[in-house]
Amino acid sequence: MSNLIERYKLQNSEFVNYVQKLYNQREELKHANEQQRNIIRDLSETIDLRNKEIDDLQQTLANYQPPKETYVEEHYDRMDTVTLKKALNPYKPKIAIIIGHDALVQGAISPFLNKTEWEFYNAQAVNGIGAGNILFYRNRNGVSSAHDAIRAHPRQFDLVLEFHFNAFSNPQANGAEILMAEYLNKFERTLADHVLQEWCHTFGLRDRGLKFPAKGARGFKNVNGFTDAPTFLLEPFFGTNETDCDKIKNVNIVEWFVNEFAKRLIEQNNEKSNA
Repeated sequence: MSNLIERYKLQNSEFVNYVQKLYNQREELKHANEQQRNIIRDLSETIDLRNKEIDDLQQTLANYQPPKETYVEEHYDRMDTVTLKKALNPYKPKIAIIIGHDALVQGAISPFLNKTEWEFYNAQAVNGIGAGNILFYRNRNGVSSAHDAIRAHPRQFDLVLEFHFNAFSNPQANGAEILMAEYLNKFERTLADHVLQEWCHTFGLRDRGLKFPAKGARGFKNVNGFTDAPTFLLEPFFGTNETDCDKIKNVNIVEWFVNEFAKRLIEQNNEKSNA
């Protein structure tokens, strides 16, 4: 009888354990289902938020009006190919710069700057020629050596500038001038004249005007006929005049004239394009 009772207890205990195990599994499933429901709810909320952002973006795009400054898009239907090309690729002048004289024969010397023409401009040209422009030097063959180098260069230049400064036995001589070929047209003369006037006005120098050297005169070979680009020989001051030297001693003259000529060329090019 006692054996039967013991077996019954054992069976009953196993049954209870089995029932408890089933209960535990059910609770685990309930907990897992609750986690899944939470994940699904979070995903649903995220999707709703993203859908709202997409709707807002689509509404913004539908209401978008291009700004008036959007020139190419707004006016494309009224632009021919040439005009469009100019709008996308603006004109930038290409300037050849010649330093007057050379390392052996350095030109006039200024007692107030303690430099020769070649020393003065060679130092300024290091940082003054600007991006896209090319610096040329003369050798013992004179200015024609620089001219030959410019002609041989693959780039087509819009302008050639040669830098000097004036000198005279009378220390009272002063002012600025530009030498150029007499055959240059009205457009090119106006360009040089405006730059010279601006230079003299800005730094308080006397305007000696444009000069057209005759054949055989000083400067004739420098500005006549060696290239298709107009050539200007610049004499921005007198190195033998103390007042002139004091006015320009802190100016990078190469940089100033390159920038001013480039600015005027761009302005004149725009006027021609719009005419």
